[in-house]
Amino acid sequence: KKKKKKKKKKNQQIMFENKVAFVSVVVFLAIGLFLSVTLLQHRHRKVLIQAIRNPWAHGKASMKARGRYGLGGMPTTKDEHGYRHHFYSKYPRFVTVVLPSGVNAKGRGRRLHSIQQTWGPLARAIFMVHNESEFSDGVKHHAVLGPPKPTGTGTEYTSYPADRYSYPQIWKLPKDIGAEEGIPRLMYAIQTVFDRINPDFAFFVNDHTYVIPEHLCDYLHGLDPSHPLHAGHALKKGDTGDLVLNSESAGYLFSRATMQNLLHATTNQNHQDPNCIMSGNDTWLQGNPAVLITKCLQHSLHITAIDTREHAKYHRFHAFPLTRVVSGDLDEWYRTKHRNMPTWFTTAQAAQSTQTTQSTQSTPYEQLLSGLDCCARGTISFHYVEYKESKVLFKTREALLHNPHLKDAILKYLMITHWPTKHSEIGTHSRKLPHNNDHHAWDALLGVLRNISTPQTQRPC
Repeated sequence: KKKKKKKKKKNQQIMFENKVAFVSVVVFLAIGLFLSVTLLQHRHRKVLIQAIRNPWAHGKASMKARGRYGLGGMPTTKDEHGYRHHFYSKYPRFVTVVLPSGVNAKGRGRRLHSIQQTWGPLARAIFMVHNESEFSDGVKHHAVLGPPKPTGTGTEYTSYPADRYSYPQIWKLPKDIGAEEGIPRLMYAIQTVFDRINPDFAFFVNDHTYVIPEHLCDYLHGLDPSHPLHAGHALKKGDTGDLVLNSESAGYLFSRATMQNLLHATTNQNHQDPNCIMSGNDTWLQGNPAVLITKCLQHSLHITAIDTREHAKYHRFHAFPLTRVVSGDLDEWYRTKHRNMPTWFTTAQAAQSTQTTQSTQSTPYEQLLSGLDCCARGTISFHYVEYKESKVLFKTREALLHNPHLKDAILKYLMITHWPTKHSEIGTHSRKLPHNNDHHAWDALLGVLRNISTPQTQRPC
């Protein structure tokens, strides 16, 4: 009996020790996992979480993630060719649809290439092309979404990008959409973006636009994609009427709800709204499809353009390049389109003005500011930016973000060294840098560059 009791007691002790050891290991592993997740930076956590959720899509890319992030800590990995894999599960926060510019069509290939080397990968750029030769690099790296199959059931395409989460992507337009048909091209872009990616927001620009994706993330922070949004740089259409559209040059934002409502209104076979007929033989309308889009949004769907200025004073979206908005060298037609805005717009603007901070005095919408006041700290876009200028802007902002205390002399030297000087490289609508001894102009230009390149406004999404 004594031996049995001794043996039983010993077995109980062993079981107890095993339980203690097991619990200790579990607690140790739990603490280790908690600390590893806690101590990892947010961007690393997001990569890890997305790789666990979808190992087939993100597993390989997550192995390359360490230390290879874009400006603002965006959760992406960059391959040796400049394409970036983005870590998201269902829908990206936004994509940027790059449509063909109507200016200097011959230079499109160079502009697309510069976008691919600069802001395009971070902005999840989608190049809409009529011919793959417009950006042959995309074909080489298997980043092409072909047109829909003619006999396909549902949404089937002739080719797909090898990595659906990698950007830029090249989307080839159907053959029946000609190069001069801006309306069907834009509608195809909206429909395909909505069907294939369904992002929270879509930013529509052309290949002359320079985009700052981190600032776009910041602007979208807290906005609900299920609510209608039509945002950009608002301009009045014509001398009469109340139509207010967003500049196609500066780019415009649609939320998921806006795209959904627009597509329903324009494709509803049971009830064709006269304001939402997306067709026309007018050459000018084909070159400016946003006019028809806005007519449908504003008059039938009651989705209107808004004042997107920071503190109801500083513009975020610009229809001209940096040099011209700083110097105030803007076309008269452009200034005219800011005057005599309809009552509904000015009323909404007045309401926004009351919400500005006490330290910032709002300005009337028709007053276009220049110098240091030309641009919001969270500026999102410039236009008429040719390929060399795009590279200089990107390089300059990158230098300031890595070293905010960079001296003006070095910053000025960096710009002068790389800024285009030939008219063919600058383009008809951009400008040369100020003369070397024009200190007032340089102070304003460098001051604006510093304002739009602060770490505080860089937000990943």
